[in-house]
Amino acid sequence: MRKVSYYIVAIVVMGIATASFWTYLRYFKSVEQPFLYFSVDRGDIQEAVKVRSEVVSQKTFDLEFPFSGTVETVYAHEGDIVLPGQLLMKLNTKDFEIQAEQLQAVVSERKADLAKIEAGATADQVNVSRSRLSSAQIAAIEAEKNLVDKIKDAYTKSDDAIRAKTDQLFDNPRSSTPALNIPADSQTKITLDFQRLTLESTLNNWSASLANISTIASSTVDYTNIAKQNLASISEFLNIISPSVNNLVANANLSQATIDSYKSNISAARTSINAAIANLVAAEEKSQLAAANVTLAQSELNLELGAPRVEDVAAAEARLKESQSALDAVNEQISKSLLTSPVTGKIVKINYEVGEVFRPGQAAISLVAGGYKLQADVSELDIAKVHESDTNNVQIELDAFPGQKFWGRVMSVDPQEVIKTEDKYYRVNIAFDAPDILLRPGMSADATILSGLKKNVLRVSELAIYTDGKNKYVKALLPGLDKAASNKSTQITEVQTGISDGEFVEILGGLQEGQVVVASAE
Repeated sequence: MRKVSYYIVAIVVMGIATASFWTYLRYFKSVEQPFLYFSVDRGDIQEAVKVRSEVVSQKTFDLEFPFSGTVETVYAHEGDIVLPGQLLMKLNTKDFEIQAEQLQAVVSERKADLAKIEAGATADQVNVSRSRLSSAQIAAIEAEKNLVDKIKDAYTKSDDAIRAKTDQLFDNPRSSTPALNIPADSQTKITLDFQRLTLESTLNNWSASLANISTIASSTVDYTNIAKQNLASISEFLNIISPSVNNLVANANLSQATIDSYKSNISAARTSINAAIANLVAAEEKSQLAAANVTLAQSELNLELGAPRVEDVAAAEARLKESQSALDAVNEQISKSLLTSPVTGKIVKINYEVGEVFRPGQAAISLVAGGYKLQADVSELDIAKVHESDTNNVQIELDAFPGQKFWGRVMSVDPQEVIKTEDKYYRVNIAFDAPDILLRPGMSADATILSGLKKNVLRVSELAIYTDGKNKYVKALLPGLDKAASNKSTQITEVQTGISDGEFVEILGGLQEGQVVVASAE
């Protein structure tokens, strides 16, 4: 029994010892951590950007018409080799051709108009214009004579209306004290007495002035205005006296026959004056129109006798230019209804057949020309390393030709970015320097774009470079040590870096040649 107890105690002690040893090893004993050692030295660094690339046609031409239309003829077939300027497809242009014919007629007409203006009037046209001017002058003279007659007639009618038709209503009508002799209110009597006195003077002066009237237009204007004023005064006088006459009532001293005679005379006078006014206005308008016709005929004759006016020539030229531009636009549409090859190339796709309606936005015919090139999408983080002006050399390894290396050069970088999974890339076009290789569109390749080459620069392995997101640093071995026992044997040293070739990084500052830096082997 005692022997069993010894065994149990021994087992327990061994378990405790084993656990203690494991705990020591796990948590307390310092395990020597393996390190990688790198020396800072000098050497050459060839900066490079490695990307996947694809073989594409050097140039793809997607040919289309600039407007809709029905395909009339297709002159080529898929797979054909075509030459520059070779006709490939044609749209129906019948509507354009009809429009062009109509516009050509307009252009011809306007050219003739311009030539006629520049040549000036013919002798026959000048004679016609002179005849027209002479007729207009004769008509103007006749119109002036008619106006003078109407002015004189206006005086005659005015004299009759006042002195023959209304004077019997006044005592001493032609004296300095005319007096209305029919019943009327006091204000009306005063007004009529004064107007009759004034009209006597008006008629006398008017009669005297007509002795000097002539058919000269500048003279008749004044006489016409005087006649209008006088007729207006007489019309007003008759309008005032008419109610007084119409209100007369027969009595022992005034018979109904006399009243009727008064009314008839006043009515006739008013009618006569209104007719004189209407005749005078009509004669004046006719005279003015005749004078305007003379001016117009004279101007037309002057134009025909003189050189063409600059503004007339300019207007005719503008009309011609407008119609010519419209014709040119239609002819351009006719020419653009023909699709031709811009280069020597191979037709790879024809998207329309005869009778189908072409609509802009889809290529009518696609062709390729100029061999092949590589296209690679380079991240915006690396695109600054690619220089179009330096035509970076590119090492190429085609999947279709394993183990072989080819060379090319950067031709251009497309300005528009390419978005891939929310990251920005830029498409680099690479010329292929192995024309004898049988390339096909879609082949894949690894491309190493060689950028800046720096010789004899301070450098260190890229494995030794750490970053904390903002700064770069290395773990430099403390002076006097040739091996790191732990991280305590190193010091954190911030460095400034330059270019990298994927293996070495250029050191611009923070380290010196010969220093040893370490990196964890984990």
